[in-house]
Amino acid sequence: MEILVIGLGPAGQRHVKTFKELGHSVTGFDISDSTRTAFSNIFPGIPCHGGNIKSFLGHLGTKKNGVFACVVSTPPISHVPIMQECAAAGMHVLCEKPLHPVEMTKNKDIQYQVQKLTSMLASKKLVGMMAYNYRFSPGLENLRTQLDNENLGSLNSVYSYYASSSAFSEKESILNRVTVHQINYMRNLFGEFTDFEFDNDHLELWGMGSAGKGEVRVFVYSNTFSPNRVHKVICDTDKERIEWNDDGDPIMYRNMSEHFIECIEMGIPCKTPIIDGLNDWKTLAEGINLPSEQPEYFEHRELPEESEGNN
Repeated sequence: MEILVIGLGPAGQRHVKTFKELGHSVTGFDISDSTRTAFSNIFPGIPCHGGNIKSFLGHLGTKKNGVFACVVSTPPISHVPIMQECAAAGMHVLCEKPLHPVEMTKNKDIQYQVQKLTSMLASKKLVGMMAYNYRFSPGLENLRTQLDNENLGSLNSVYSYYASSSAFSEKESILNRVTVHQINYMRNLFGEFTDFEFDNDHLELWGMGSAGKGEVRVFVYSNTFSPNRVHKVICDTDKERIEWNDDGDPIMYRNMSEHFIECIEMGIPCKTPIIDGLNDWKTLAEGINLPSEQPEYFEHRELPEESEGNN
């Protein structure tokens, strides 16, 4: 498949590397001369273009032979308009998180533009997917399967901790780069939740489900500055502790990219549709105004010893 990666910074380069490893043909695009030069030094031989994106997409559309998909990894302020151009050109889109800057969450126009984009994608039978790589963590996918099969019980609380997140100096940075991941996979696990607490290191959510077979608490730990971003999922039930250690970013990006291609080739629904990007920020905007009183059944659990001092 032909893949166009728009935006060739660190995130875009990860997508280029992953899709190349999966055997797809990749083309790069970036409006910055210096970024294109740096990219070409890292990925010699991969076509790299600049200029006006709308004109380039139009030119590309007249020459494409097979299915074409775009990865949008530009600054968040430009994600929605670029995806609209890609969809208009008949291309499937994979969008880096976040869908838009957090400060635009309550902006009525961005909500309208996202709805317009999703309608356009649907009418053209195109795949539109958010690049939430953490949703494709083997540990979280195993947990989701166990919950679906009712092997564990009711999920009542999730505690998510990022060991290096305190290195982000601005709240917008931690919200855009980390919290959007947490909100998305927690919404996937809970569906709905009643309260959460956020600061620069962690996010906690509590649900109000009945105990069922047993109360389930989940702990998600990531060290964002480790070589492969160490990631683990620990599930506590009233009977046992289950722990999954993931291989970090490479396996998540590979799983996510493979899912994107499968959605295009097989027509299956994607796990992280574009509308999730809008709904996740809405959840955050509403959640920070919720009362922060902890439900009685939640017992705060200390971090595992392995995570201490691993900053």
